[in-house]
Amino acid sequence: MAALNIKNDETYALARQLADETGESLTEAVTTAVKERLARLALRTEDDEFEARLAAIREIAADAAARWGPYDPDEDPTAFLYDEETGLPR
Repeated sequence: MAALNIKNDETYALARQLADETGESLTEAVTTAVKERLARLALRTEDDEFEARLAAIREIAADAAARWGPYDPDEDPTAFLYDEETGLPR
C-alpha cells in the first residue's frame, strides 16, 4: 500500500474539511477530489483539441471562399457543365 504524506497545513485542513462535509474518509475525499480534477483536465484537453480542429476547418473554409469568390444566390452553380447554346452537357 502506498502512503501519501501531506506536509502542508492548509492542504491537510482543506482535505479534512472536504472529508467532514462529505462524510467520506480522508482517503476517499482525496481520491474523489483528485479524480474529479483529472477529469476536468481531460475535458480541457479535449476542448483544446476541438478548438484546434475548428480553427483548421475555418482556415480551409476561408481559403476556399477566397478562391471561389463571393456566393451569388442568383448564379446557377451548374452552368459551367452545360453548353449555353444547346443546353447539352459540355
